[in-house]
Amino acid sequence: MKKYILSLTGFLIITFSFSSSYSQWVMRSPYPTVNDVYDFHAFNAINIIAVSYGISIGESMLSFDGGITWSVQSASPERPYRRVVFVNAQTGYAIGGGPTDKPVKSTNGGLNWTALSGSIDTTKYGVKFIDAMTGWMMGFNGFIQKTTDGGATWISQSNPGVTTKTIWCTDATDANTVWGSASDNTIIKSTNGGAAFTLLPTIFRPNTDDFRYIKFLTTGTGQTGFVFGERQRIARTTNGGANWDSVYANNTGSVVLYSADFNSVFTAGLAVGSSGTILRTTNLGTTWDVITTSFTDDFFSVKFADNNTVYIGGKNGRILKSTDAGLTWSDMSRRIYSGTLNGVSFGNNNVGFVSGTTGFIAKTTNQGLTYTTLNSGVTVELDNIKAVDANTAYVVGDGGTILKTSNGGTNWAALTSGTTQDLLGIDFLDAQTGFVGGAASTVLKTTNGGANWTAMSAPEADFLTWNMDFLNLNTGYICGSLNGKVYKTTNSGQTWTQQLNDGTMIGMYAISFVNDQTGYCAGGSGKTYKTTNGGTNWVAGPTLGASIWGMDFANALNGIAVGGSGYTYMTTDGGATWNAPPRLTFNQLNAVHFNDDGNFAWAVGNLGLLLQYDNPLVNVTQTGTTAPEKFLLEQNYPNPFNPNTVISYQLPADGFVTLKVYDMMGREAASLVNTNQTAGSYSVSFNASNLSSGVYYYKIETGDFSETKKMLLVK
Repeated sequence: MKKYILSLTGFLIITFSFSSSYSQWVMRSPYPTVNDVYDFHAFNAINIIAVSYGISIGESMLSFDGGITWSVQSASPERPYRRVVFVNAQTGYAIGGGPTDKPVKSTNGGLNWTALSGSIDTTKYGVKFIDAMTGWMMGFNGFIQKTTDGGATWISQSNPGVTTKTIWCTDATDANTVWGSASDNTIIKSTNGGAAFTLLPTIFRPNTDDFRYIKFLTTGTGQTGFVFGERQRIARTTNGGANWDSVYANNTGSVVLYSADFNSVFTAGLAVGSSGTILRTTNLGTTWDVITTSFTDDFFSVKFADNNTVYIGGKNGRILKSTDAGLTWSDMSRRIYSGTLNGVSFGNNNVGFVSGTTGFIAKTTNQGLTYTTLNSGVTVELDNIKAVDANTAYVVGDGGTILKTSNGGTNWAALTSGTTQDLLGIDFLDAQTGFVGGAASTVLKTTNGGANWTAMSAPEADFLTWNMDFLNLNTGYICGSLNGKVYKTTNSGQTWTQQLNDGTMIGMYAISFVNDQTGYCAGGSGKTYKTTNGGTNWVAGPTLGASIWGMDFANALNGIAVGGSGYTYMTTDGGATWNAPPRLTFNQLNAVHFNDDGNFAWAVGNLGLLLQYDNPLVNVTQTGTTAPEKFLLEQNYPNPFNPNTVISYQLPADGFVTLKVYDMMGREAASLVNTNQTAGSYSVSFNASNLSSGVYYYKIETGDFSETKKMLLVK
């Protein structure tokens, strides 16, 4: 669908298998994240933490099984991460984001992070701690800060000689010896804990290339180190930086080396960079060999977990693992597709389909846990999909494409639509009766399962149908055009009546009716509308923060809208208000769909994004608005329970509240609340049907208040 836009403008772990979650949104694909994996810290071969960078969002991700499953914790408020470092099993630091994004600290192995408000505001790129108390941060315009009290306070150690440089990376071998690598072939060194820094000799000519990474080894006297940067340049010193030798370079190339690491016995070292570059040395960097793989992603980080196990993090969530010190690599990230997904529809609570560019169709039979790619028989862009039941589904796409399956996707038949126009909208009442619409005023109808299609009257000349919703054979709605229009038919598409013309929108892209009276639509600039009289009148609702490309309502009160920059919006009061939970991605989401029971929803988007929302209708109920005297977390009732229970709590003050459920291993089983709430009393209905019997803990956190209680699930 993107082409139309261009033409108009010119230790936390989740229970969902192979999925990462924050609030109730689950990232099914790519897994565990679609954001760039910028850095790792390996506690050992199977316990690792990674941080991600997604323009304005970021995540910390923990794995306790060598990268098979991950717990993903989104940064809140939203901000990206660039580097993470741990000095022991509990204490770690992470940096990244813009000038006002503070460094964060964990004292429980990455389970929780606290912002270090005492740091000076500036963009930070490098961080190094030599112990739990002493560390340095470096960044934009020669910025250097030091702490000696675990990040509580910071002092500036910026050097006037590098105020025009960006310091990309920081390293230190003891409390006195500190290095930084920077733009324009710049290397700095301090031998007095950062009180003064010396500019080291320039290595290469011309001196306009950046050194993106610096690494000093602990072998021998600690005098051997490397810098890595643009054009695959690697320089080595064996005397603490007094002299440098070029040990690898491709002076005509465009590849940038972003990260490097060595195993603890220095029998293997790796450097990684853009375009899937992996270099390997077995002789302390004297020579470097190219490791060839099938991956072409930019790689931003490489970390050894032990002498043989090593991880690479890269663009769009790519995570690789090697168990032979970097000779061969396995892809630990999982994705069903890398192209754009445009449509999603479920035939029942378990069986669903997604569709996208290059004829892509995939199917799930387990509520979206796993997907199988199907052979559609076409290569055109498929713009929308409608599953009637577990066996019957229809897909529409470019060039008048309409596909049908009657056997659950095993085979797809190309139907004769009678048009070459791109088709974007689709709705079916049953296996036989349906409507499709698209460009150039195209509206088609079938009453015999797609064997024949009848061209219906056009609502207006050159109308572009983005979406449609039919309530019965006669009554239906279409939305689209350039001005945000909605049309209604009461005679099966023979004639159309215009009901809404916003006049200022690029397009009305989404529409959803819950009964013959109540419906919703949304589109460009985030505008939303609602009708309670069958479309006779449309009332403008809140304007959301991004253009809306998909919308679906489970009932008159509960709905989800998805759109640009990865935003998802939830309403539980019929569109009067919308809540935007923290984003999992900044990439566009194109469609959303509720299952029949309304307890699951799925969203799809660019880069093969596939998100799932579990139990979206099990929401918090405010049971009282009077501010209580103190914080209180009550015992769940009933307890023991199977599978439903209610958790109640009281808030004496407004604040950001999280309520999460953990299993006996401390792994996150469910996130029930993750939003700002006003003072008052609340209750949450928790459905544990997806969990196994056992003891669980639920924990509330808000401000300085935290409390945990135990409950027992018996099935």
